[in-house]
Amino acid sequence: GWEWVADKYDPADPSEQADRVQRGGGWSSDDPAELRTTNRARLAPTLKLDDVGFRCAYAETVEK
Repeated sequence: GWEWVADKYDPADPSEQADRVQRGGGWSSDDPAELRTTNRARLAPTLKLDDVGFRCAYAETVEK
């Protein structure tokens, strides 16, 4: 589904209410082109939708 990313859509807007980037596509996407991971859109950070989420990731440390 759609994923929130940490980036602001307009980096020049310093406000906390600035639109945020979401990427990918969701189960409600009508256009197959929206399902690419390179697809980008903008949403207000206060908006709640049932097909937008986030991915948890971490960098694994490797001992040498």
